[in-house]
Order: sequence, then C-alpha cells, then structure tokens
Amino acid sequence: MPGWLINIIVTIAVKVGLPWVIKKFPGIPQEIIAVIAQLISDLNNPDKSNSVSRKVALSRVSKLCTVGCDNKLK
Repeated sequence: MPGWLINIIVTIAVKVGLPWVIKKFPGIPQEIIAVIAQLISDLNNPDKSNSVSRKVALSRVSKLCTVGCDNKLK
C-alpha cells in the first residue's frame, strides 16, 4: 500500500472515526489499525503534542511497511 494512501486513510480515521474506516476499508492490516487507534488516542490526550504523535505514528507505519506490509496490502 503506498504511503500516500495510508496517509489519506489516517486523515479520514482522525476526522470521521476508526470504526467507519474499518467498515469501508476491510483489508487494512491489524497492525496499521492499532497504530491509527494509538494516534487517535494520543491526539485526544492534552499532555501529548499533536505533531509528535503524528511523527511517531508515521514512523511506526513506515517500519511496519518495510517489514512486509506491502505484501499484505496488495
């Protein structure tokens, strides 16, 4: 799955909600769903910086995709 598509899915999940994204995109691996859920949780936490939370989530997704995410999503 290309990075731009993951970025769009994350943006939609933050705006609309993770359950809707899971319903509309059932092929998303559980590892990426867990990263998105953690990001949404971090964004709702006033003690954490939003920019840092986004960078951490992006880093986690990038690591997942280099391990083999691309094969799962094709």
